[in-house]
Amino acid sequence: MLKVNKKGFTWLEIIIIIAVLIIIIFLARFGINNAQVKSRDIERIASVKQAQNALELYFYHRNQYPVLENIILGSNDFKLLCDTDAGFQANNEGCEKIYLEEIMVVPKSSQEDSYIYSSDGQNYTINFILEKGVGGLGVGEHVGYPEGIQ
Repeated sequence: MLKVNKKGFTWLEIIIIIAVLIIIIFLARFGINNAQVKSRDIERIASVKQAQNALELYFYHRNQYPVLENIILGSNDFKLLCDTDAGFQANNEGCEKIYLEEIMVVPKSSQEDSYIYSSDGQNYTINFILEKGVGGLGVGEHVGYPEGIQ
């Protein structure tokens, strides 16, 4: 009786291995995408909280918030917050105290996905969008107020 020495893999075994690898790669990619989205949302919330803290310092020294309507924080004209009448401005010209040196730009920024600031001097809003939601805040538009974030 002859013994047949079989070496290597059959086609079926190779196809199964490839299928398993494709599934593993897909699951890893999906997990990485979710982590990136969550990271961007956390960065957005941290940036809004940082701006809120700076605005409270401004209010403490000037007894009002910077009076502006629908400006995009972090854009070329509104890069920092200092003690001038305007508050938010492009550079530190005329500033004695800087409350927020560089306003963070929204990750994956677009016109619709920005930090939009408005204030009448006594209250303010900072509108921003979360992609997936984090920390009890859901997907979609949210607003930062002097009292917190909703």
